[in-house]
Amino acid sequence: SWPTIITVVTRDQYGNVANAPNMKVEVKAIPIDELNSSVGPVKLNEALMPDGMTFGGHPPPNLDTKYEVTVSEKAFYHAISVSKAYDNYSFEELRWASPKLQRQSENMLVRPNGDGTYSANWTPSNVGWYKIH
Repeated sequence: SWPTIITVVTRDQYGNVANAPNMKVEVKAIPIDELNSSVGPVKLNEALMPDGMTFGGHPPPNLDTKYEVTVSEKAFYHAISVSKAYDNYSFEELRWASPKLQRQSENMLVRPNGDGTYSANWTPSNVGWYKIH
């Protein structure tokens, strides 16, 4: 992701630029959830919905199983797909079935420009859509 410069212009109720030297401005980037966007719920593409062959005909994996290193004779296997609970699933199937990571809101450091505008530099920590508040 690329660094972004966000410019905030403070205005009064008539739309004129308002310059208040001691005003504190806070800017926050809030991730937009794809399924609950500001334009209403987004319908999932039917191709993304699991069917009888999504996991090679097996039921979806139970992701509550605790990860443990698998020991077989003199070998130690650190791959999750080798453990007994997940031996019927590929890495990609387990990744697809796992819950999405929650993206956190990000506060930005805002500096006054002295003319009623404020600037904030921001590099998103995660890929995706954000709403700026």
